[in-house]
Amino acid sequence: ATDKVVNLLIAGKSCQECGVPAVIKRDGCDFCTACGHIGACG
Repeated sequence: ATDKVVNLLIAGKSCQECGVPAVIKRDGCDFCTACGHIGACG
């Protein structure tokens, strides 16, 4: 498996942009590992 495929399998909150449940916390901000959308910080 490639790193990209592994990243898509990270479970998290649903992304507001793409709907994939791949949102994680990165640098204190919500970050979607599927589409790259950055959400709320803090």
